[in-house]
Amino acid sequence: MVADCKAAGYCGMGILPCKGMGVDFMSPEFLKHSKVAVDEAGRLGMKMCLYDEFWFPSGSAGGLLAKEHPEALSKRLDMLAADVAGPKQFTQAVPEGTLMGAVAMAAATHQRLDITASIKDGALRWNVPADQFAKGINVMVPHAVWFHPASIVFQPDLSPGAPKYGPALPAYNQYIGRLQRMLQGGRHVADIGVLYPIATLQAGSWFGPGNPYEGCVDVPEADYMQLGEALSLGVRRDFTFVHPEVLEERCAVDGATMTLNNKVNHERWRAFIIPGSRCINVATLRRIKQFYDQGGTVIATTRLPDRAAEFGADAEVRHLVAEIFGPDVSVQDAAPRVSASSTWAEREPSACHRNAKGGKAWFLPSPGVAALKAVLTEALPDGDVVIEQDRTLRGGNVSYIHKVKDGQSMYFIANSSDVEMDTWIALRGKLTLEIWNPHDGKIGPVEVEHVIGKEGPVTRVHVRLAPVRSLFLVAADMESMK
Repeated sequence: MVADCKAAGYCGMGILPCKGMGVDFMSPEFLKHSKVAVDEAGRLGMKMCLYDEFWFPSGSAGGLLAKEHPEALSKRLDMLAADVAGPKQFTQAVPEGTLMGAVAMAAATHQRLDITASIKDGALRWNVPADQFAKGINVMVPHAVWFHPASIVFQPDLSPGAPKYGPALPAYNQYIGRLQRMLQGGRHVADIGVLYPIATLQAGSWFGPGNPYEGCVDVPEADYMQLGEALSLGVRRDFTFVHPEVLEERCAVDGATMTLNNKVNHERWRAFIIPGSRCINVATLRRIKQFYDQGGTVIATTRLPDRAAEFGADAEVRHLVAEIFGPDVSVQDAAPRVSASSTWAEREPSACHRNAKGGKAWFLPSPGVAALKAVLTEALPDGDVVIEQDRTLRGGNVSYIHKVKDGQSMYFIANSSDVEMDTWIALRGKLTLEIWNPHDGKIGPVEVEHVIGKEGPVTRVHVRLAPVRSLFLVAADMESMK
């Protein structure tokens, strides 16, 4: 064949390795055949061109690179997402490849929960809690409706013809529809702002080390996820995560409150929490110091920051921390791992540091539910919403969200537990309330009593909720009326 090419006027030739050539790339047989071609080309005075490697694209060496040097391969990060709403079990097969983790996120607030531990035997099985609407989601998209029962990919089948779930779908869809109608739009109300600690997360993270199932790099002081769960489900005080850029660019100090100046979702926080941090933006800390100086309440958890995200500002960070929390509060050289609140070592909170304008600051090195509840009860005795039932409920939680929409205050209360909830809930202000039932659409009266709290009028409401039930308490919004 080579001689025929020479006779036809070709001065050279090349070998293009490809699939189906009969021998494995770079095998002894392949090299033997290549030598025959090179020798023949030399005998005939032809040039022999060696292709750079195997077929297209270059770089794979016909699979040899992956086999011999897997660490040299390029990597691709894929995300598989699904919209779900509880209560139900969500099941998803884990795709092929190296799993980085599984995260559940509230669509409205972007609050996240690590659910990687729910993956076993190649599948994620996670019980979606019924209180997700109380944590901020306001849209639910069904993910498991199939036209052909024989082609169901992800169980359970939620189509109208499903024997188990089909009969319940009309009532369920009406319930979800009412929740979405009530909770979409308007503005969120909470007493507490919590700094999103992006500076310490970025400062403590880098590519490469660690277990990908645990987020690769352990940032030991980063307790913000556990803090959020403790506030929502243990202390039962709602809050808003605040990015440093939002705090610096959209927030202003107004006396003893921090105001988020958004056109629709404007908020006023009476307490601001700095989650465990080694590093912080100096402009962020200046704004928090201004809030404290004007009478605001500041709480820090797990570890106080001692370095700035900007070059040359570490000394100012340490000075501002001492001004807010007092010179006697030490900055630790190390922070405990806070991958779960149970791992917090028991350390005593600092004494309250006060200033002449009523500013208060606490450092909680062990921010468990009891410590947070004690400090918030002292700092904000008449909270926006205070659920008086203190005990933990089996199989779920009691949670709430307060929104203002169309001139009405709407308090959504959810019991996702397996037992009845029977308690009093204190709402700040003197309110005239109705119960709006999202399960049947009925509106009815509610048992209330009006009292004077430590900071002004308070409306106490008697709420009784069966397991996995919820309700709205609706009143005219006092601020809108003003």
